[in-house]
Amino acid sequence: MTCVSMYYNMNCRCTNSGNMMSRTDVRVGSECGVKSVFTVPTALFILTDDMQILTNSPTLVLRILKLNGIKDTNALEERTLIVGQNEIMELLKGSLFSKTPITDIVLPMSSADDSGTLRETRKFFASAKCESDALPRTQPSQNVSSDSKKITVKAFVQKSTNRILFPQTQHDFIDFILSLLTIPLGQVQFLLGSSTRLGSISNLYRSVSDSENVEYMKSRDTIAKLLEPQIAPHYLSKYQIFSLSQQKLPVFEKWLVRNEIKLSVCNHSEVCPDTITTFDPKGQDSFVKGPMVFIVTNDLEVHTAASISIISILDQMRIPVFDVEEQELDIGMEEALSILKATLTSTSALTNGLQPFLKSRPKQET
Repeated sequence: MTCVSMYYNMNCRCTNSGNMMSRTDVRVGSECGVKSVFTVPTALFILTDDMQILTNSPTLVLRILKLNGIKDTNALEERTLIVGQNEIMELLKGSLFSKTPITDIVLPMSSADDSGTLRETRKFFASAKCESDALPRTQPSQNVSSDSKKITVKAFVQKSTNRILFPQTQHDFIDFILSLLTIPLGQVQFLLGSSTRLGSISNLYRSVSDSENVEYMKSRDTIAKLLEPQIAPHYLSKYQIFSLSQQKLPVFEKWLVRNEIKLSVCNHSEVCPDTITTFDPKGQDSFVKGPMVFIVTNDLEVHTAASISIISILDQMRIPVFDVEEQELDIGMEEALSILKATLTSTSALTNGLQPFLKSRPKQET
C-alpha cells in the first residue's frame, strides 16, 4: 500500500492501492484523551451574555452587576444549565445573529416553562432578514497583505439601479467562492477585523487575546490557533485570493497486526521508514473542473452556463434586456474581503459585496 484516503467513501487512486482508512485502523496518541484543549483545566471563567470570556473574580462579578444595573442581589436567581450538543449547536447559530445568545437560545432550551419562548426565538432567527443595504467598502485588515492574485469576472449589471444581477465567470472565481466554506470563523474574524457584524462572535474572538486570559490559555501556540486558525488539510485552492495556510497532515506509518495493515501517527522526533501518502480528494489544484463557464446568482447559487439561460434569468427578474450591461471586474484582496463580508450579512451577496467597485454611470441630462 503506497497511500491511504482519510475521507468518507473516497478511494485512494494511488498505484497498488484502493484503500480507505477507518477509525479502527489508526492508533492515536495519548493527547487525544485530554479533558481541556485550549485552556488550563483548573481555570474558572465567566461567560457573559454577549459571549465575552472573563476570568472569575469577586471584583469582576460586582462590575458586571453594576453594568447591568442590578443593585439588589435579591433580584437575582441562580440556575443550573445543562448544556449538551443540541444547546451548543443552537448557541453557535445564535452567536452569529444575536448580541445576547445565552438569554435568547440556551436559557429557553434549559427551561421547560419557556418552550414557547424558544419556539418564538427560533422562528425569529429562521425568518431574520440579512442586511440588504449596501455595505460600506471594506478595507484590507492591517494583518492582511493586499498583494494578492486577481480574478477577472464579467458582471451583468442593471443600468437603472447599478445592481449586479449575476456574473459570468470561469472556474477560478467559482473555486474562490466555494473556498469561503472552508475558512474557520476565527480566520474570518482575522481577515475582516472589526467589521464582521457576526453577532457575538467578535466578543468571543477578542476574549482569546485579552491580556487577563492569556495566562489561563494552554500556550501561545493555542492562542494563535484560535486567533488565526489554519484551514483543514487538502482544502487550500490555488485560486484562493486570501493568504491562507492549511494544517499539515500527520505522517502515518504502517505496521502489521495479525497480518492486517494498521496505521499509526509517526513521531517527528523519530525516523519512520515505512510512511504512507494521504490522498487529496480534490486533487492538487481546485474544487471544480475547468475550463468551464459558470453563472453565479446574486444569492450565490452556482450554475454551469450550459444548464441555465440568461434570458430566463432576466425574465424571472422582470428586467428588460436594454437595461442590462456588461462590466469586467478584477477581484483582488479588497473585493474578496467585501464579498466575504457580504456573504455573512446579506442575501444579495454579490451586489452588496461588489457594487462599490462598479464603474459609475454618468447622470443622464433631463
